[in-house]
Amino acid sequence: IMAPLIPIMYIDGTVDANVYKGKLKGLTYLVFDENINTIGEYAFANTSTVKGIIVNDTDLIDNYAFANSTSLDGVVIVKAGTIDDYAFNKCTSLDYVEIGTAELIGQRAFADCTMTRIELDNIGTIDDYAFTNCVGLKNVYIDSVININDYAFFNCIAINNIKIEEDLVNIGEHAFEECKLIPSLVLPDTTREIGAYAFYNCNSLANINIPDGVQTINDYTFFGCA
Repeated sequence: IMAPLIPIMYIDGTVDANVYKGKLKGLTYLVFDENINTIGEYAFANTSTVKGIIVNDTDLIDNYAFANSTSLDGVVIVKAGTIDDYAFNKCTSLDYVEIGTAELIGQRAFADCTMTRIELDNIGTIDDYAFTNCVGLKNVYIDSVININDYAFFNCIAINNIKIEEDLVNIGEHAFEECKLIPSLVLPDTTREIGAYAFYNCNSLANINIPDGVQTINDYTFFGCA
């Protein structure tokens, strides 16, 4: 997907901002091997040289680790425990995000980014505002997710293709509000609750499959839909 790749390895298992301060020149593609337990706060924030990363297995991508990176165009995370709050916030050249396994995608982790597609394979929780205001996002594929929290995809106005395959239990309040181009959606049989305003003003949403197991549909969930 991204080549050539420059591997990054540290015995202590932590990558922090002090390690890379003033040393990013010439680093364009990074591979984080399995011995990297933590990518620390602000470790690669504000970089204008790193174009792509692959994270093979890490416990934590900490707050703001890659935030405001103006050159980053591709992110592949094979396995992570937590992708913390604001980890990739406002990456203004980002084109795609692929995440294999993550327990948590934190608040505003990818908010205000420019990617056009995301693929999420095995996710525990997509937290509040995680992808909000990703106005260029068109294609969303989620193989497995349990919780999509409040405002998770709020104002992602360009989404026109979305699939959620299995395991979903809860959709939070305002989760897909203002996603004006979603034409249809099939919710998996595991879905139990759809929060208030979850699909508010989804003007193109004409067809949605709501499984029998849904126990709660809250106020204004589908207000303004087609």
